[in-house]
Amino acid sequence: RAGESLNSVAARVAPDLPRQAVIDEIARMNEMSGSGLQVGQALLVPAYR
Repeated sequence: RAGESLNSVAARVAPDLPRQAVIDEIARMNEMSGSGLQVGQALLVPAYR
């Protein structure tokens, strides 16, 4: 979505976990070297129970 960042994605998928840990996991899963996202970019995100 336009205007989203790894920070906002992390907050949505795991609001109760440490934000930076979730951001790091998303970046690792997607082999990202930076934190920039493109509009429409598909991301793998961790599933937490």
